[in-house]
Amino acid sequence: MEIKINNQPLDVTLENEKTLGEVISGLEAWLDDANLIVCSAHAGADDILSSQGWESLPVESIDVLYLTVTQADDLLKENLHTVEQFLTFLKTALADADPSRIADLLSGIPYLAESVRRQFSTDLRSDLERLLTMLADTDAAAIAAWPPPVREEALRLITVLSERTARRIKELEEPEAVLRELASELDRYVEKLGEVSILMQTGRDRDAMDTVIGFSDLSGRLARVIAYTRSIRSSGEGGELLIPEGKNLQAFYADLNKQLEELVEAFQNRDSVLIGDLLEYEIAPRLKTLKSLVQELI
Repeated sequence: MEIKINNQPLDVTLENEKTLGEVISGLEAWLDDANLIVCSAHAGADDILSSQGWESLPVESIDVLYLTVTQADDLLKENLHTVEQFLTFLKTALADADPSRIADLLSGIPYLAESVRRQFSTDLRSDLERLLTMLADTDAAAIAAWPPPVREEALRLITVLSERTARRIKELEEPEAVLRELASELDRYVEKLGEVSILMQTGRDRDAMDTVIGFSDLSGRLARVIAYTRSIRSSGEGGELLIPEGKNLQAFYADLNKQLEELVEAFQNRDSVLIGDLLEYEIAPRLKTLKSLVQELI
């Protein structure tokens, strides 16, 4: 079997692969190292990936396998733009209480759900699930007749999803600009986290918890944008980004997230001593490391 990727012959020798599924799986692992993803596979005019049982097709049954691949980041951007556009249409249709347009859009809800669940964190998925519950088991006419409070809640949830989608798109299209914005936010959170103990001592537990949740969200965004910015600049050159402790970026964030989880648990238990210790001895040193990582890239 000859393999062509984007119409270019691939110089590869099949060894133990007996089925098309094994071939595609091996190629996907190889392409993943170059941040590429398979979009389609054809044998002649046949779209293989859309056929039933394609994974078990014997290798010798295919003369030439044509693969179309693209940058994973480009595919992600395209998907996010589609999500953003769909949410805009849905918001307008609900705001206008237009049953015809709502009916047209309901068939796209499963695809919206799949994209959001795949691309976003648990907190945003919870907003999605609430919206899906509101839209489930009802028709367009019933949705158009929602009372104002119900419609306003649905519009609020769509706005949250739209804003987060737009934010993720900007991270991919303008990573260096976003990194500078996040650097300023990080400076503010360094000061805010230093005030958490005082907030708790004065009975402002909700404000203290909001600060921790906000920093956790910021930390997640920084992890994505730091890794993405560095991947763009390195263009695949060199090894992993190591931090002063000798850990790679993934290990550093695993440790930081563990400390943040412990901090949230300490809040739930109202353990002010543990909160203070975590902030001073665990979180604060990692904040300094995080700031140094950001400064290297902006």
